[in-house]
Amino acid sequence: MSVLFSPIGTADPLTQLGDGPMLHIVRHYRPERVVLFLSPKMAEYQEQDQRYTKAIELLSEHRGGDVPTIELVKSSTTDVYKFDVYISEFEQKLNEIGKENGGDAILVNASSGTPAMEEALVALGAFGRLNLTPLQVSTPRKGPNKKGDREDPHKYELDLLWACNPDNEEGRSCRILEVKTPNFSDRLLLENIRSLTARYNYVAAASLAEQARTISPEARMMIEAAVDRLNLKGQKSVQVFARSDMAYSASTAGLVAEYISILEIMLKQGRWADFMRALTPAITETMLRHLRPMLPDHRYLQRPSKPGNYKYDAELIRKDATLRRIIPLGSDGRPKNPYLSNHILAKLIDEYCQDGVLINKLHRLYEFEHAPKNRNTIAHAIVPINKRDIERNGGMTMEEVMQSLLELNEVRPGLYKRINEAICKLL
Repeated sequence: MSVLFSPIGTADPLTQLGDGPMLHIVRHYRPERVVLFLSPKMAEYQEQDQRYTKAIELLSEHRGGDVPTIELVKSSTTDVYKFDVYISEFEQKLNEIGKENGGDAILVNASSGTPAMEEALVALGAFGRLNLTPLQVSTPRKGPNKKGDREDPHKYELDLLWACNPDNEEGRSCRILEVKTPNFSDRLLLENIRSLTARYNYVAAASLAEQARTISPEARMMIEAAVDRLNLKGQKSVQVFARSDMAYSASTAGLVAEYISILEIMLKQGRWADFMRALTPAITETMLRHLRPMLPDHRYLQRPSKPGNYKYDAELIRKDATLRRIIPLGSDGRPKNPYLSNHILAKLIDEYCQDGVLINKLHRLYEFEHAPKNRNTIAHAIVPINKRDIERNGGMTMEEVMQSLLELNEVRPGLYKRINEAICKLL
């Protein structure tokens, strides 16, 4: 059902120049239901001679159609120039109409009533929570009104005005313009998505993206892929981030680079405890990366059954005097700890690495992670997290740790900054 919601003003229902805005909309849009919003003063005029409802009836008789269902909403508000009052009154009634109307667009007359009423209707349409079609009607002069254009409402002669109404003549043009309001609700959503993206909060950004009607499918998909990427899920990420400077790699080296880029995000977000808890595997893979060229056969390790699940090869260790010295064996001839630790990796680096600068960088990382009261305390106890204390205990700043990890793994910094820039270009 087509519905018109119309405040009533002093130009309604018509003047000697022609239709007022409400009647002109009824003439050209032919709504099946008309809801008239009357201030106390306009309600008095309606009660005096039924001028608004009668004008609609005269128009219906003139064009030979059915009279639309007419509903009168009488406001008790006397402060007719208060914008915020009408926002709440209009919103309540329009929500009610929307539910009764099955969500179809509601025609709203944005040219009648006080300026506060007109502004309230345009604002409600602009924020997008209601499905409205605001309509503006130009004056019969098609320019500013002049003094004397409107009738004295206390001496109103509807029948005479109707008989002389020039809009009843054949060929008269329509003076209605549909207002194309910007959807400020969607704009606000997009700004919030940009803000969340800038903070690397892709989960929240993806949730808002589902609500935004004007977001591009490419932007939504890239945000969803960023969520997966932070969880090291590659299927969607491989498809979306195909560009060379953001390409996702599921190879062993590629996953290490992805993981280190995630550590960058933890640091930028100030998640110190998460950074420390996540640091151990990054340091493990960094040390392994530089040991592999020195021990190409990996003779101290069994092939891992799962990523990162490195076990010692006891038989190979027993055959190698150097490895036996570094990796302690128990009385049964097996390593006392069957799994590779960063402590043993640090000893292997000391033994086999010839580059003093590299040894120093790797040792500083290990010592930062292994420092008393740092990673183990944070991982196993509920304690306050203080960045300065962590850095003092570890002998490095977290930024220095991050820079070393990036350099030692040849990872280009700022991956997610580039991802954010790509997302924002699509928004």
